[in-house]
Amino acid sequence: MTPVWLPEGVGEAFLDARLPGGAEFANSRSVGVVDGSSVLVAAVVLHRWSPHFGTIEVSGASDHPRWLNKAVLTTIFDYVFVTADCQAAVGISRDDNEQARRFWLKVGASETTVPHLSGEGQPSSIYVLPRKSWLTSKYRSLP
Repeated sequence: MTPVWLPEGVGEAFLDARLPGGAEFANSRSVGVVDGSSVLVAAVVLHRWSPHFGTIEVSGASDHPRWLNKAVLTTIFDYVFVTADCQAAVGISRDDNEQARRFWLKVGASETTVPHLSGEGQPSSIYVLPRKSWLTSKYRSLP
């Protein structure tokens, strides 16, 4: 699986087709993940960048269970923390998405559950990954 920067709108469309209720991605950048046949199997959209607060939201979806590797993670989070100079990456996921929860907690994010964030009776969690946690993570590939 190989990370690639996607043209504007491609990653956003990939996620919009796969996320419940769709999504809105203004002022975003997208990383795609292609398999050995150059088929797009996953996309991560970096959006809602706030230079003032030093935060950016990270949203992703995939069609392949083994799309995430160190090269993909490093492409995504080095952009967030090194290139965009953010102090934190933010993710939001419904509480029934155990795969997303495991991912965020594994990379070192903190978790806060918010009742009704995804609709009546539908709690979601907000994940915050600080820069220091990523820069010292065992999942980061160094050049």
